[in-house]
Amino acid sequence: MPKVLVTDGLAPQGFEILGRAPGIEVVDAPGMKPAQLLEAIADADALIIRSATQVTAEVIAAAKQLAVVGRAGIGVDNVDVGAATARGIVVMNTPGGNTITTAEHAIALLVALARHIPQATASMKAGKWDKKSFVGMELYNRTLGVIGLGNIGRIVAQRARGLGMKVVAYDPFLSVEAAAKLEVELLDLDALLARADALSVHVPRTPDTRVVIALAKSAVRLAFDSITLIPCCCAIMGAFTMLTESVTGSSRPFSIATVIGATSSSAAAPQYSISIWSIAPLHSWPWKRPSFSPSTR
Repeated sequence: MPKVLVTDGLAPQGFEILGRAPGIEVVDAPGMKPAQLLEAIADADALIIRSATQVTAEVIAAAKQLAVVGRAGIGVDNVDVGAATARGIVVMNTPGGNTITTAEHAIALLVALARHIPQATASMKAGKWDKKSFVGMELYNRTLGVIGLGNIGRIVAQRARGLGMKVVAYDPFLSVEAAAKLEVELLDLDALLARADALSVHVPRTPDTRVVIALAKSAVRLAFDSITLIPCCCAIMGAFTMLTESVTGSSRPFSIATVIGATSSSAAAPQYSISIWSIAPLHSWPWKRPSFSPSTR
């Protein structure tokens, strides 16, 4: 009987689907240590993971009869795809599984930062009633810069236009004509940074991804008064330190609301401090509609 090994948390709906498949054995074993995974994978025919399990070349080599690795999510950066391909093992993902929820998560962070909701919440919890300090800015008629117009970036652009925002984008793999169909203006990175009031970054974490590095270098060269950064991708997470170092070495006032806050005692001698205004893991998932009809409400 084929064995399906599940090593990360899977939604109940996923197990229901597996349970309806005849003639397979499903082994639910989340949270295994690397040594345990090497032992468990030996007789597995299929492996289902999310982001925690690291399917290294060593794991692939230990899998004597593995035919497929299924990633319940978008990225496959935790799978050694090259080693799997060399063994004839298929690596699959679910690119449309949470694109809408991720995009909505980005918009939620954008609104929270624009209206200073995290800071206002902290102030209220401290027993203060300081409305004037947290007025924020309207998003209407502001410009959102989207870096990466893939499945998620396109939905973010669409939602932002629904808020009355102007959307510009940087994506070296997208044509001007394709961007025009999305009602998005395609720009090079420097031009985008010069115009954007907020940035939403949606690029995969790959060896070829250099957008975040360019973002840090270019942003420091530009004299922003303030900018809001919405990083909803894997690549940005490793860039916090790099962004901090870039800004610390700059002589210009600069702030990224999500990552870095700049407090300057004088224009000639700015002082920088890290301030994480709003950061949250993607905890949403496609909403399951309730099973009732209008007549039974």
